[in-house]
Parts: sequence; C-alpha cells; structure tokens
Amino acid sequence: MRGDEYSWKGLNRIALLLLTVIYLGTPPSENSAEKKEQGKNGEDELSGVRSEKFHARTYHDVAKLRAEAAEHSAKAAKFYSKYMEADRKREAQIAKAVRNREKAEKLLGRSKELEAKATELESDMSAGIGNPEKLRVKAAKYREKSAKTKEKAAVYESRAASYNEKAAKYREMAVEALEKSKMHEVEAKNFTRRADKIASED
Repeated sequence: MRGDEYSWKGLNRIALLLLTVIYLGTPPSENSAEKKEQGKNGEDELSGVRSEKFHARTYHDVAKLRAEAAEHSAKAAKFYSKYMEADRKREAQIAKAVRNREKAEKLLGRSKELEAKATELESDMSAGIGNPEKLRVKAAKYREKSAKTKEKAAVYESRAASYNEKAAKYREMAVEALEKSKMHEVEAKNFTRRADKIASED
C-alpha cells in the first residue's frame, strides 16, 4: 500500500507540473517569435520617429530659408521704392532746370535785341541822323536794359545749374537704391531656390 501511495504522489506531482506548463508556460519557440516580433515593432517605431524628426528638421530648414527669402524680398521692394522716389525727384529737378534754362535763353535773346538797338542808335548818331543827345540817352537806356536782362538770365542759368546738381545727386541715390534692390532680389531668389530644392528632396 505504501508503495502505491508514493507512486500516486509522484504521478500527482508530474500532472501538476504538466498543467502548470500548459496553462502558465509558453513554449520556448513561441517566446522567441514574440521577442522577434516585438523587436521588429520597436525598430519600426524608431525608424518612424527618426523619419518624423528628419521631416520636422527639413520643414524647419525650408521655413527658415523661405523666411530669409521673404525678408530679402521685402528689402528689395523697399529699396526699389526708394529708387523710384529718387528717380521721380531727379526728373522733377531736370524739368525745373530745363524751364529755368529756357527762361535764361529767352532773356539772353532779349538782351541781344536790346544791344542791337543800342548799336543801331549809336550808328545813327555817328552818321549824324537825329538828335545826338537823345540818341545817346536812348542807346544808354537800351544797354542798361540789356545788362539787367542779362543779369536775370544769369540768375535763371544759376538756378538751372543748381537743379541739375540736385538731379545728379538724386540720380546717384537712385542708382545706389536700385543696386541694393537688385542685390536683395538675387538673395531672395537664391534662398527660394535652396528651399525648393530641400523641399523636393524631402
């Protein structure tokens, strides 16, 4: 009886062990497959995170380049506006110079006419035509008028020269502003090109 009891106890232990393995344990091959699957999922997740990080960095780089391009475009527009303003002022100064020069030329023409009349009166006086005293006084008046007219012409010529000088200054400002505008425009295009290239590679 005692031998049977021990045999029975041994069988019970073996049965308990088998049940434990069946319900609680997992075959080694299945554990290995799960670990491999988990490892693969982990690598996929890491790869996904790295890809997302790369895209985020690329997006940031592109955004930064586009911001630089926009800044240069704004500066280009600002300097182009200055160029247009300076060029408009230059044209206005040239127009004033032309008007003043035209006035000066008219006055110089009038001065020559007065000089010619004075010379004609002096010729008559030399030829003994008319009253010499009256002719002398009249000729002197013409010459005086001619001198005053010439003086006015010189004032207009001076103004014309002054306007031309201002026009030259505005022209210099316009050229400088246009050069800066073009420079910023080129930079804006360069930054945009770089941004487009990076975006297309993403």
